[in-house]
Formats: sequence, C-alpha cells, structure tokens
Amino acid sequence: MLPLTVLREYCNELELSNNNTEFLLNFIALMEKVTPDSKQCDNLLLHNLILDTGIIRQLVEKVWKTKDLTTYGFLAVFAATDGGITRVFPNKAAETWEEDPEPFNASYYRRSLDNKGYIFRAPYRTVNDELLNPENDTIGILVSTAVEITVGGKTIKPAVVGVKLDLEAWVDKFKILASNQTSPTSDNRQVQQTVTNIRTTRN
Repeated sequence: MLPLTVLREYCNELELSNNNTEFLLNFIALMEKVTPDSKQCDNLLLHNLILDTGIIRQLVEKVWKTKDLTTYGFLAVFAATDGGITRVFPNKAAETWEEDPEPFNASYYRRSLDNKGYIFRAPYRTVNDELLNPENDTIGILVSTAVEITVGGKTIKPAVVGVKLDLEAWVDKFKILASNQTSPTSDNRQVQQTVTNIRTTRN
C-alpha cells in the first residue's frame, strides 16, 4: 500500500490528482526527468518528502510488520510527517482512513503538535450514522502523539505517530481487569503487560 501523499506543489510541472496512486505515479514519472535540485522544484519540500519516505518505510518494515496488532487491541498504526506523508498500516485500514491526508489539515496532527502527551479522538457520529451502521460495527479511537527531536539545543516535531484502538477489544480487556476474573487463555497477562507498557511509555 502506497503512503498517502498530499497535493503539495513539490514541482511546477507536477500534475496534481485527487487519486493518491495516480498522483504518486505522476510524481515518480517527473522525478525520472528532473532531479530534486531542479530549479522548477521546491528543493526543501522535496528533500523532506524523500527523507520522510525512507524513514517511514523503515518504520513499516522493521517495526509495524513485526507486531501482531490484534494482541494490543489495535485496528491500525499510523504516522504523519512534516514532509507531507501519511502512512497507515495495515493496508485494509488505509483503505478506510477518513482523516485528511494533508497532515496540517488533520485535527489529530495539529492537536498533537500543540499539546504534550497523548491526544485521544473518538469518531463523530450522528443519529443517521447509528441507523446506517450495524450494532457490531467496530469503533476506533485515535491516539496520537508528536515525535520530538532535539537538534543543536532546539526541539523540533517532524512527525506525529499513533494507533487506532479497537474500542470493543479494550472494553473487554478492562472488564477482565476490573472483575479480576481468570481468562481461559493468556488474556490477563496480555492486558497487564499492555497497561505496564502504557505506564512505562508515559513515564
């Protein structure tokens, strides 16, 4: 699954398209004709995009693909960068991603940059949504935080990373903890480990 790349004017001759795949194909075709240092391109914007692409690819291959998201009660993991890339994993989650692909236009991205710690965002639902969706429709809660890097004494936030929690799965996990029941499997140990990981991360 290709990353969601926003329609920024990286180069003057770049043909814009609302179709993500088509836009990326146009971008690749142009890069085969010109170099990132071409005068017709925004060099800083383009170099940031290329850098972000490489970093996000390593994140997917070395971290995300090695984890069983369902074990943690995650529907998806994602990252959005200052260079203009939004990457959602797994692929099926990317196909139903409803957030704005332009990071600066996405509320979770702006809120994460403006606040410390974790930002939680529940989906907005109307009465009509409840009528159209089945009762067992999965609800995802976005949890995001800004990545902070200190360079030369200055702190920058080049990206926002996060997860989409499976609300039903987490409710079940907390019910087990609250009732202090013994799970027929290893759910208790998994829940306790997850909570420990969250506490460790926050500290």
